[in-house]
Amino acid sequence: MTFPPKLIKIIYLPLLILIIACNRNPSDELFRKGIEAWEKGYFREAAKILERVYILYPRSPKAPQALFYSAGIYLYNLDDADKAVELLLQIVENYLDSKISIEAGMLAGETLADKIGDYERALTLYRGMVLRNGLLSRDEREKIMYRIARCLIELRQFDSAIDELEKLCEKGNERSVKEKALFDLAWINYLLGKNREAIRRFEEFINKFPDSERIMDAKLWMAYCMEEEGDYRGSRSILEEIINVYPYRSVIEQKLALLDEKEGKKSGISVKKRRVRIKNR
Repeated sequence: MTFPPKLIKIIYLPLLILIIACNRNPSDELFRKGIEAWEKGYFREAAKILERVYILYPRSPKAPQALFYSAGIYLYNLDDADKAVELLLQIVENYLDSKISIEAGMLAGETLADKIGDYERALTLYRGMVLRNGLLSRDEREKIMYRIARCLIELRQFDSAIDELEKLCEKGNERSVKEKALFDLAWINYLLGKNREAIRRFEEFINKFPDSERIMDAKLWMAYCMEEEGDYRGSRSILEEIINVYPYRSVIEQKLALLDEKEGKKSGISVKKRRVRIKNR
């Protein structure tokens, strides 16, 4: 039995429209509207629409992504760091088995530490990520461990920070993390008055990362350590090596002048007489 073409249109066309309507994912539609609002510059409206994707459809694959975008709008377009952290932490808590939870945790920790200044909460978050998130790669884990160390430094828990940094220096795999960890390790030892250990670490940094952007800073701090240890000759040697390449020449000149005074007092010769004797040679 064959149906007349007109009857087929009457029966099947409405049915086809109904099927298409049912298959259209409402969370995708809402997500699209949020992105369109953001592209037009309606930032607050966009952030709220994207947050509704999570509220109405928490099991949708789009939900964590929508929350992440909404957090980004609050952070970068609306300058509301607290709201951004709130949304990012919802991703960390509710979508632990998703890779986006790692990005959300990293951004939440960075915002807590750098924008809000809440190092305690950032530290708690980072430690929780290391313990709970099984999706972390080795490099991601090391980056979080370095951030833990930085929080400990800001909280002036230097001994704990040194422990974390030493682990990264000895067993770390990610080069950029090891570079930052070793510099910070040397610098903390200098702050604590452990000049010999600081010199050893700065020297290690210079040997391992000769192309680092911080190589001049490492040499300068090493010279400071040597000065405090009474090694004026060693300090002077480094300062004279970097004076023509260090971006702040006046800093080096002031330090060299100070060394002149210290060396003069140590030898019992005034700076003026010392310079005359050098000139007459």
